Parts: sequence; structure tokens; C-alpha cells
Amino acid sequence: MTCAFFLLNGAFAAARARRRELGTLLCLGWPRRAIFTVLLGELALLGLLAGLLGAALAAAIVMAFALDVSLLRTLLVVPIALLLPVLAGLVPALRASREVPLAAVAPPVVARTSVRSVRGLGGLVLANLARVPQRTLVGVLGLAVGVAALTLIVGIDRAFQGTLVGTLLGNAILFRTSGLDFVALAVVIGLAACSLADVLFLNLRERAAELVTLRTLGWRQRHLAQMVALEAAGLGLAGGLTGALLGLALGLLLGVSAPPLLGAATVAAAGGVLVALLASLLPLSRLSGLTAPVVLAEE
Repeated sequence: MTCAFFLLNGAFAAARARRRELGTLLCLGWPRRAIFTVLLGELALLGLLAGLLGAALAAAIVMAFALDVSLLRTLLVVPIALLLPVLAGLVPALRASREVPLAAVAPPVVARTSVRSVRGLGGLVLANLARVPQRTLVGVLGLAVGVAALTLIVGIDRAFQGTLVGTLLGNAILFRTSGLDFVALAVVIGLAACSLADVLFLNLRERAAELVTLRTLGWRQRHLAQMVALEAAGLGLAGGLTGALLGLALGLLLGVSAPPLLGAATVAAAGGVLVALLASLLPLSRLSGLTAPVVLAEE
């Protein structure tokens, strides 16, 4: 699910970054269904290549470690890798194909938007996160999935020493937490961190002119870095709390006792904020490159 959110964020970003290009094609007479097909076809091609590469890597691991897994089963990842990007790209491709051609081509300065005053750094951070709500929501949900899984697995491990027995589902299944579960969990949280870093990086890139203006008005590098760090903390706090509550609810539904779950939820929520702050390090490293000549050249 986290991978799907990551792909959804990438699909939204790709469609948004190519807004003028797609608007130009619409002005030149391209039908909307062609724009939709092109965007979805690109994602499908990337998914197919990723699936083939993943299947080849899995087959190499199976042969290298002599695992008891059929090589044919490694090919099952290909249709999944093909389907995930297509499903994730349906909404972004549909929105891009429905753009008004002239509005898509017009520069952002021409667009008339509602303006409201912002007071303080906290208000500016909230306003920045609310500029592209779907992007913020995708990043928060991706982190929430990882935090919920961490809450559930750690809570079960602490409550039952790794085995879920004698509970609501105990007669039907035997759930054992193992090292592989935590490895898979680390991969999920890693993907969530990449998604958050992508959200912050795209926000910075689209606000490059604004950040240069703030520098011109007297803002220092540390002020901008503080703003980005607070945005990351806001994403981490929203995703961490949402995931912790979700994991807590699922754990209680499965019959796990509350005290271990509460401890796991607290640790997982704090970990979500930490992951978001770590994810902000890469976007923060790009702040020094945002100078007036660079931004004007890109414009």
C-alpha cells in the first residue's frame, strides 16, 4: 500500500510538472483521451520494466542462496508491478486530460487565486502544506501505513512474545512475528521516507521563486531550513498519529492487550516524526542551490 501511495505521488508530480507541455498539446488539437493514454502508457511501461528487473533480481537471489522457491513464481511480480502504476496513475492522468488548455499554458503569475494573510512561521508552514493537498495527503497516508504496521507488529511481539494465540483470530490463524516481518517493515518505512522526501523536494522546487524572494527580503539560510524542517515535522506528526491510532485500533480488534499496544503506538508515532525529519535532509541540502540566477534561468 505504501508503494501505491509512493507511485501515486510520483504520478501527480509528473502530471503537474508537465502541465504546460500537456496544455500545449491540448491547444494544438490533441484529444483528451490521447493525453490520458500517453500518461498511463508511460506509467505502465515503467511498471513493466521495474517488474522485469525485480523478477530478474529475485531469480538471482533464489539461485545464489539455493532457496526452495520456483523460478516461475518470481515472475508473479511482473503483473503486479504493471498493475500498481496503472492504478496509481488513473486519477492524475484523468485530471491532466481534463485541464483547460489555456489555463494549463498560462504562467502561474496570471492565475487568480484567493489570497489570505499568514501570521508567523507556523502559519506559513501550514499554508505551504495546504497548497497541494493531494500531495500532502499521499505523503501522510504512506507514512501512516508504515507506522500502523510497526505499532501492530511491535505490540503483538511484546504482548505474545511473537505469537498471536488465544485471541479473536487465534483459532483460525497463527500469526508469528519474525525477523523477516521487521525487514519487510523497514522496507515499507523506507518507501514512506522516500515519499516524504519527494513531497518536500517538489514543494521546494515549485516554490523556488518564492524562497529566493524571501532571501532577498532578508531571510537567512537557517530560516528557510527551519521552515522546511517544520513542514517535515508536520507531515511526520500527521502520519505518525494517524498510523498509531490505526495500529492501535487494529490491535485491539485482534484482542491484543492495550498497554503493550499503547507503548508501541507511542514509539511508532515518535518514529514517524523522526523518519520525516530524516527525509527532509535531502531537500534541505538543495536550499543552498536556490539562488536568483539559477531560478531566473529556469523560469
